[in-house]
Amino acid sequence: GGGAAPALIDLGVAESFPALRPALSANGLLQAAAEAASRAAVEGTHAGYTSFEGDEACRAAVAAAMQRHVYRLRDGAGAGGHSNSQDSAPFPGRGVVTEDVVLACGATAAVEALLFALCDPGDCVVVPAPCYPAFFVDATRAEVQLAPTAPEASISREALEEAARGAEGRGLRVRGVLLTSPCNPTGRLHAREEVQAVCDWADARGAFVLWDAVYAGTAADESAAAQSVPRPSDPARLHTVWGISKDFGLSGWRVGAIHTRDEGVREALRVQARWMSASRLAQAAVAAMLEDGPRLEAALREGAALLAARAALGRRTLLECGVPAEALSTSAPGAGPLDFVDASLQGKVIVDEERMWRRALELGVSVVRGEGCLAAWPGGVRVCWGAAESDDALREGARRLARAICEAIDEADQAPQRSPSAAQVARSE
Repeated sequence: GGGAAPALIDLGVAESFPALRPALSANGLLQAAAEAASRAAVEGTHAGYTSFEGDEACRAAVAAAMQRHVYRLRDGAGAGGHSNSQDSAPFPGRGVVTEDVVLACGATAAVEALLFALCDPGDCVVVPAPCYPAFFVDATRAEVQLAPTAPEASISREALEEAARGAEGRGLRVRGVLLTSPCNPTGRLHAREEVQAVCDWADARGAFVLWDAVYAGTAADESAAAQSVPRPSDPARLHTVWGISKDFGLSGWRVGAIHTRDEGVREALRVQARWMSASRLAQAAVAAMLEDGPRLEAALREGAALLAARAALGRRTLLECGVPAEALSTSAPGAGPLDFVDASLQGKVIVDEERMWRRALELGVSVVRGEGCLAAWPGGVRVCWGAAESDDALREGARRLARAICEAIDEADQAPQRSPSAAQVARSE
C-alpha cells in the first residue's frame, strides 16, 4: 500500500502473517478458524478442562497436517490416528498418529519440554551453526548445554563430532543434536546429504535428533523438502517440533506440537503439559483450520509462493541499491520468511557488525545480528522479509538496509579470506 513509510520497519522478528494473510484468507482458513473458536466460546464446548496434552480433535488434525506437510508423506496412511500396514519412511509400520502428538503453548515451549524429557541437568546437545540464537535461552531452565559446531556452508558429520568431542572434553555428556531445517537464520532447506550426515552421526552415537521443523510447511520445492526430512535408523529417536507460528504466521495463537514415537518421552511430555497446555479456544481454531486437507494444501502452497516472492523482491531491491551479489550468495531461501545477508562477502572484508546494525536502526530498519546466530563471519544480518506490512514497506526496508550495508563495506578494511573455523575462534577470543 501507499502512504508514508513508518519510522521503523521491522525486518528482525520472524513474523510472516503480513505476507501469508492473503493465502490464509483466500482459502477460507482464517474464517473457518474464527467460526470454530466463536462457536466453541458461545456454546461452551471448550469452557472446561481437557487432557493437558491437547484435545483429540486438534491432535488428530495436527497429525494429519504433519504427515503431509512436514514429513511429506503423500499417501495419507496413518494420519489422524489410523494405523497403516505399509512402511512409510521415516515411520515403518504407521504414519503420524494422534497418540504420538502432544500439544504445547508454542514451539518454544515444545523445544524446552523435549530438552527436559530427553536430557538430565548438565547434559549437552550439539547444534549445527549458524543457528537460532534463542535456543540458548530455551535450554536454560532444563540446564542443558548447547555445543555449536563450527559455522559451515553445509552440515558435516565431522563438524558434529568435533563439537561433541569438545563438549566431552569439558566433562559434558552429549545426548543428541538439535537441527533446524529449514534453517534459521538462513532460510535454507538443508540438502539430503547434510540431513543424512546428522542422522548418521546420531546413529553412531545412539543419540536423539530433535528436529525443529517450524518452517517446513512453506518449502517451495516439494521434492527438496521431502529429501530434507531426517530419517534416523530408529524412528523413536526422532522428535519433531512444529506449530502455526511460522508456516501460518499465527504466533499469537500460541499452539505448537511435538511428534515422537518414544512412549517414555511422551509420558514425560504429558507430565509437563500441565504447565504448557495450549488454549482450548485456540485448539478449536487450529483444528478447523487444518482439517480441510485440500484448502490447507492450497493455502500452504500459495503461502510458500508468497514468501518466495517476498524474498526475491527483497534481494532484488538490495542488489539495485548497490549491495554486492556476493553478499547474497551464501544462502538462497528455500522456505519460510528468513534470509541472511553477509556484508563481509564471506570473510573478504572486515566489517564492524555492531556499527552496521546500529546504523540500520538509525536509518529505520531492524534486523538480527549475525553474531547472535553464530555466523561464520562478522558482518552478517538475518532478515525476515515476511514481517514487512506490505511490499512497499519491504522495498523501503531493503533500501534502508542496503544503505547501512554499503556504508559498512565502504568503511571496511580489506582482509585476506579466512576459514570459518578460524573466524569462529577469533570471535570467541
